[in-house]
Amino acid sequence: MSSRTLLQALRDAFLACHVWSEDVLSEPDSGSRSGSTALKARGPRLVVRPSCPPGSVGALNEVLFPFFNPERASLSRLCDFIVFYPREEHARMVVLLCELKSTSPRGFVPQLLGGQALAEYLIRAVLLHAKPEIVPTIEYRGVLFSTKAGVRRATGAGRGLDFEPGSLPWIHLRAGEDCQLDALCEPLKQPCLGGLQG
Repeated sequence: MSSRTLLQALRDAFLACHVWSEDVLSEPDSGSRSGSTALKARGPRLVVRPSCPPGSVGALNEVLFPFFNPERASLSRLCDFIVFYPREEHARMVVLLCELKSTSPRGFVPQLLGGQALAEYLIRAVLLHAKPEIVPTIEYRGVLFSTKAGVRRATGAGRGLDFEPGSLPWIHLRAGEDCQLDALCEPLKQPCLGGLQG
């Protein structure tokens, strides 16, 4: 009998409307120009879309942040997707905080940091109440996908990617292409020093 992992506990905890079942990150808004980015991975993962899907009852603020004043939108600013991706036989989990932008990537920093705060809370709540038997070390990384010209392409696993160092390492990749999750989860080339400024 296999031991229960954090990924399994997270999967069991989420409402189905927040679990993104597709392997393509895209905005539901038909007017969005951020493209569709395909996720390629070798192992199991969980992709969560924190915002309410179209047609849901209640605004994002009311569903995820019932304590906050809805007129203070900055308090509920989040990234578009959170990807929970276990590595090394569930000994390590990389949490990718993904934001989709069109040509202008302005305003992504508070969204990544808001996504990190939410992901940290979700993991802590599941660890407290679900008590999985396998608890990995957790790493958070930000990924900004945009259609801005000159943005680097995602490379395959084994080639590595240069993340901007900080308390939340992040990288800016071209939207609308295949994204190799294994490449995004390789050990970082630079130590995480300083901080990502909001």
